Amino acid sequence: MPDPVVLVGAVIAGVGVLAAILLPLTLLVPDSRGKTGFLVVPLAVAAFVAAWYAVVDTVASAGGFQNASTGFPPITLALAVPLAIGFAAAWLVKPIRESLLAPAIQPMLIAIQTYRIAGIGLVVLVALGQLPAVFGIPAGLGDFMVGLTAFSAAAAVKQGHPERAVWWNCLGLLDLGVALTLGVGTAPSALHFITATPTSTLLTQAPFVLVPAFLVPLDIWQHAMSLRFLLANRPQTRPAIPAIRPSAA
Repeated sequence: MPDPVVLVGAVIAGVGVLAAILLPLTLLVPDSRGKTGFLVVPLAVAAFVAAWYAVVDTVASAGGFQNASTGFPPITLALAVPLAIGFAAAWLVKPIRESLLAPAIQPMLIAIQTYRIAGIGLVVLVALGQLPAVFGIPAGLGDFMVGLTAFSAAAAVKQGHPERAVWWNCLGLLDLGVALTLGVGTAPSALHFITATPTSTLLTQAPFVLVPAFLVPLDIWQHAMSLRFLLANRPQTRPAIPAIRPSAA
């Protein structure tokens, strides 16, 4: 690989490590330090995220995510399995559910997605001839804009104005949906529907595979957890009751 491509790959690997560290740290924010076992949830999440990162890197290094041109893309399993586990834990495991619903962590759960500004690396890979423009430009610029606006969305939540964060989460999910669709569509597999040169097969190789197999499901999960809290705690506005005027005698 050309040296600039190796550099982008190193940045992606570093962003993956950062994302893996920030989520458990965020779960330490709730004021639960006086409770016995307050470290259990962050440590459990850290262990799961670290194991997931290691599995993705190991399988990718062995070529396990390489697409067969006529087969189902194996990268979809790396996306679906951790999401299924993450959603099940968030809904079924009470300590995790309570931690994620703590108001104190909500701004940080949004703010940590600032790391998505590194998505501009996809645009760099397009310029280097490693990714198709039809995928890399919208996916990279979309990630960059979501990361760039994460702090302002987090600040809105902290200031008691969650509506902006709701829209930010929805746009973030839309960005990820577009990126996944275009990424799968430009890769040689049974789901291929866009003819492009080069294809997006670079993202099935280590360390670039960390984007679809680690960062994307982590981002989807964080968006979903944030929306779950924001929508459940929307301020309820009551319709104004018209004043009853006394009738003229």
